[in-house]
Amino acid sequence: MDSQETGIELNLYQHLSKFDMKILIEMGYLCSAYKKPDDIESIFKKMQDLIPFQQILLVRHPVVGNSKPSYIIRGVPEPIVREYLAHEKTDPIATEILRTKKTIDIADFYKKHYSTLKKNPVAQIYYGYLKDGLADIQLNDRNKVITGLAFYGFSARINHRINAIVQYALSFLSSVSEKIGNYEKFSEKPSPLTGKEIEILQWLKEGKTSWEISMIRHIAESTVNFHITNILRKLHVTKRTQAVAVAIQDKLIEF
Repeated sequence: MDSQETGIELNLYQHLSKFDMKILIEMGYLCSAYKKPDDIESIFKKMQDLIPFQQILLVRHPVVGNSKPSYIIRGVPEPIVREYLAHEKTDPIATEILRTKKTIDIADFYKKHYSTLKKNPVAQIYYGYLKDGLADIQLNDRNKVITGLAFYGFSARINHRINAIVQYALSFLSSVSEKIGNYEKFSEKPSPLTGKEIEILQWLKEGKTSWEISMIRHIAESTVNFHITNILRKLHVTKRTQAVAVAIQDKLIEF
């Protein structure tokens, strides 16, 4: 696979450490060996060694012909996914990347442009849930395919290293997206929650604070926060509202 075929500039590796290159080589191998949906988790875990994301969206969009886009989405609750896909053509982030040819810091983009985007349905999704992270797009002129990649759930700092990682990841994951149907959703199965964690999740769903839960359960507030930290880690999210959404989606608690 040469640089013209992948769209990767040869000098990108200059911005990567030996560890970065090792992980990317391993990720490239996993992508080339991809055979079944379960394989995607090992690929994403490798990616998390380089970028500490909580959610990911990969879209492969043919520019010509009647083929439908294919999607790989991980860690995003189903209602958010459906809302995004219903309005995907109005995605302002994709439009901005195609215009500037640059990786976009999502939070920074919406901070600068939110006043003009507040009526855009996709902007509302980003601003309400997927507002931290980065996104980029790669156009393969030979295959006439656009591959878009977005990482959410961490504070992005765009630099040469991050840009290089994203470019390599786009190339590798593009080959995976070719093997997947029109829409596939992958979510890592959460680690089993304890009874205490389930109970605390139920109270979080009711909008209770850590202090209120500590009063209800007659335990220290620090103990409640300890359980909440474990819940977030097991469900692979960063916020309490996200934990509740994932728990409802996975039927760990009732709506």
